[in-house]
Amino acid sequence: MKTRIIIIDDHPFIRKGIITYLCKENDLDIIGEADSGEAALQLARSLSPDIVLLDLILTDMSGDRVIKEIKKNYPYIKTIVICCISESTVRSHIHHLKAKRGIRSRQKLMLYALQEGLN
Repeated sequence: MKTRIIIIDDHPFIRKGIITYLCKENDLDIIGEADSGEAALQLARSLSPDIVLLDLILTDMSGDRVIKEIKKNYPYIKTIVICCISESTVRSHIHHLKAKRGIRSRQKLMLYALQEGLN
Protein backbone atom coordinates (compact mmCIF):
# COMPACT_ATOMS: atom_id res chain seq x y z
CA MET A 1 0.00 0.00 0.00
CA LYS A 2 1.29 3.46 -0.90
CA THR A 3 1.78 6.24 1.65
CA ARG A 4 -0.80 8.96 0.94
CA ILE A 5 0.58 12.52 1.19
CA ILE A 6 -0.74 16.06 0.89
CA ILE A 7 1.66 18.96 0.26
CA ILE A 8 1.01 22.39 1.81
CA ASP A 9 3.12 25.41 0.83
CA ASP A 10 2.06 28.90 -0.23
CA HIS A 11 4.73 28.96 -2.96
CA PRO A 12 3.51 27.08 -6.06
CA PHE A 13 7.05 26.62 -7.35
CA ILE A 14 8.06 24.85 -4.14
CA ARG A 15 4.93 22.68 -4.12
CA LYS A 16 5.52 21.59 -7.71
CA GLY A 17 9.17 20.83 -6.99
CA ILE A 18 8.25 18.69 -4.00
CA ILE A 19 5.53 16.89 -5.95
CA THR A 20 7.84 16.23 -8.90
CA TYR A 21 10.52 14.88 -6.60
CA LEU A 22 8.20 12.67 -4.55
CA CYS A 23 6.27 11.31 -7.55
CA LYS A 24 9.39 9.40 -8.55
CA GLU A 25 9.00 7.23 -5.43
CA ASN A 26 6.86 4.16 -6.13
CA ASP A 27 5.62 3.84 -2.57
CA LEU A 28 4.29 7.42 -2.28
CA ASP A 29 0.99 8.79 -3.58
CA ILE A 30 0.50 12.58 -3.67
CA ILE A 31 -3.24 12.88 -3.17
CA GLY A 32 -3.56 16.65 -2.76
CA GLU A 33 -1.90 20.01 -2.48
CA ALA A 34 -2.84 23.41 -1.11
CA ASP A 35 -1.46 26.89 -0.57
CA SER A 36 -3.04 27.75 2.80
CA GLY A 37 -3.63 26.45 6.28
CA GLU A 38 -7.40 26.46 5.89
CA ALA A 39 -7.14 24.42 2.69
CA ALA A 40 -4.74 22.05 4.47
CA LEU A 41 -7.32 21.38 7.18
CA GLN A 42 -10.05 20.82 4.58
CA LEU A 43 -7.83 18.35 2.69
CA ALA A 44 -6.87 16.54 5.89
CA ARG A 45 -10.57 16.12 6.68
CA SER A 46 -11.71 15.10 3.20
CA LEU A 47 -8.74 13.00 2.01
CA SER A 48 -7.49 11.47 5.28
CA PRO A 49 -3.81 11.30 4.23
CA ASP A 50 -1.12 9.34 6.01
CA ILE A 51 1.21 12.37 5.99
CA VAL A 52 0.82 16.14 5.68
CA LEU A 53 4.04 17.78 4.46
CA LEU A 54 3.78 21.50 5.20
CA ASP A 55 5.58 24.80 5.49
CA LEU A 56 5.56 26.52 8.89
CA ILE A 57 4.96 29.91 7.29
CA LEU A 58 1.68 30.18 5.39
CA THR A 59 -0.30 33.25 4.35
CA ASP A 60 -3.54 32.68 6.28
CA MET A 61 -2.37 30.94 9.47
CA SER A 62 0.81 29.55 10.93
CA GLY A 63 1.93 26.02 10.20
CA ASP A 64 2.03 25.59 13.99
CA ARG A 65 -1.72 26.14 14.15
CA VAL A 66 -2.34 23.75 11.26
CA ILE A 67 -0.29 21.03 12.98
CA LYS A 68 -2.12 21.58 16.29
CA GLU A 69 -5.50 21.26 14.56
CA ILE A 70 -4.44 18.14 12.67
CA LYS A 71 -3.06 16.51 15.83
CA LYS A 72 -6.22 17.39 17.75
CA ASN A 73 -8.75 16.26 15.14
CA TYR A 74 -6.82 13.60 13.20
CA PRO A 75 -4.19 12.11 15.53
CA TYR A 76 -3.42 9.30 13.07
CA ILE A 77 -2.08 11.78 10.46
CA LYS A 78 1.68 12.35 10.65
CA THR A 79 3.06 15.81 9.96
CA ILE A 80 6.40 16.70 8.39
CA VAL A 81 7.58 20.32 8.40
CA ILE A 82 9.47 21.92 5.53
CA CYS A 83 10.68 25.51 5.78
CA CYS A 84 13.66 27.78 5.29
CA ILE A 85 13.93 29.26 8.78
CA SER A 86 16.87 28.47 11.05
CA GLU A 87 17.45 24.86 12.04
CA SER A 88 17.17 25.59 15.77
CA THR A 89 13.80 27.29 15.23
CA VAL A 90 12.57 24.32 13.18
CA ARG A 91 13.69 21.88 15.88
CA SER A 92 11.92 23.94 18.53
CA HIS A 93 8.67 23.95 16.54
CA ILE A 94 8.91 20.24 15.76
CA HIS A 95 9.58 19.29 19.37
CA HIS A 96 6.82 21.53 20.72
CA LEU A 97 4.23 20.37 18.18
CA LYS A 98 5.31 16.73 18.09
CA ALA A 99 5.61 16.84 14.31
CA LYS A 100 7.25 13.77 12.83
CA ARG A 101 10.35 15.55 11.51
CA GLY A 102 11.57 18.62 9.68
CA ILE A 103 13.20 19.24 6.33
CA ARG A 104 15.01 22.53 5.95
CA SER A 105 16.46 22.59 2.43
CA ARG A 106 14.23 24.45 0.00
CA GLN A 107 17.30 25.25 -2.06
CA LYS A 108 17.72 21.59 -3.03
CA LEU A 109 14.07 21.35 -3.99
CA MET A 110 14.25 24.53 -6.06
CA LEU A 111 17.37 23.30 -7.83
CA TYR A 112 15.64 20.01 -8.55
CA ALA A 113 12.59 21.83 -9.93
CA LEU A 114 14.85 23.94 -12.15
CA GLN A 115 16.63 20.83 -13.43
CA GLU A 116 13.28 19.28 -14.27
CA GLY A 117 12.24 22.40 -16.19
CA LEU A 118 9.25 23.38 -14.04
CA ASN A 119 7.94 26.94 -14.17
